[in-house]
Amino acid sequence: MQQNSIYVYLGLIIAGLSFGAVPTFSAILRDSNVSSIEQSFIRLLIGGIAGFSLILFYSKNNIESFRKSITSSIQRTYIIQGIIIALSLNFYLASIALGTPAGEAALLLQIQPFVAIILGFTLLKESITRSKIISLSLALCGIFILIKPWEWTSFLSSLGGSLLALISGVTYGVYIVFGKLYSTKRESTPFSLSLAWVLLWAFIMWIPIFIITRITPFPSEIISFDLSTYLIFKNIVFGLGLGIIGNVIPFGLIMLTVNYIESSKASIILLIEPLGAILLAAFVLNEAITIWYVIGGFFLLLAILMIFSLSKTAKIEKDPIISLD
Repeated sequence: MQQNSIYVYLGLIIAGLSFGAVPTFSAILRDSNVSSIEQSFIRLLIGGIAGFSLILFYSKNNIESFRKSITSSIQRTYIIQGIIIALSLNFYLASIALGTPAGEAALLLQIQPFVAIILGFTLLKESITRSKIISLSLALCGIFILIKPWEWTSFLSSLGGSLLALISGVTYGVYIVFGKLYSTKRESTPFSLSLAWVLLWAFIMWIPIFIITRITPFPSEIISFDLSTYLIFKNIVFGLGLGIIGNVIPFGLIMLTVNYIESSKASIILLIEPLGAILLAAFVLNEAITIWYVIGGFFLLLAILMIFSLSKTAKIEKDPIISLD
């Protein structure tokens, strides 16, 4: 394992924990009557402002890198990732606005490693190895326990919101794989400049989504739009949290780390997200940490540790069960 691998794993763990803050922040804003479209606006606006500021900096201080980044082939990759982020965030926040419990939304989002492994195998020729299967099996056990299917009726109390969370998980997995797919095309572009363009395009792509959403017959919890809600101090604080902790930091870390690790492995490490959601919900919302959370969380941690430890073992890692090579 390369010397900087520990930083790659640490970056992905931080990204996962940052995403885990989103359902709690969103639930708090929902209870303050902030609609999902208002939440996505502030979340993407902050990222867009940060991105635009960085782009201006590069245009004045590193003109060569800036010029390379505005070629049509490179911009196309930024636009695609921006669209994916805008869609993913809107689906996720809408699911919570429709009443999906914060913990349930975070769990349903974890369909992403399955999407990443399939797309990684198809688009990137990433082998499906024993370590990935073992880790994913452990993760499935953990998610199964956290979901508590014996309480399935209450778990799917909001079917529409649950479906939106699942769709968000699919787009989340697509973002991870596409970040890896495009990394080679952007090797000569500084990471921070690439992140800046993606964040800016995510906000720009949100605008047509906003227009389409506003003319649909969705409930007011999704489509109402009144920015005076952010005149309340609590809403400003958690809105900033959504923008920085739930957008700039995790998407940036994923974009950076997938340069050094397979997208399918990254998606499994990001399974730490529900643990972050559970811990923050307990701390901020006073939600109880049950024995099922402890057991399910243990399996998720075991899955992440398995990926880390088996990556050191050359034999099991280089003996793929399915490979396109």
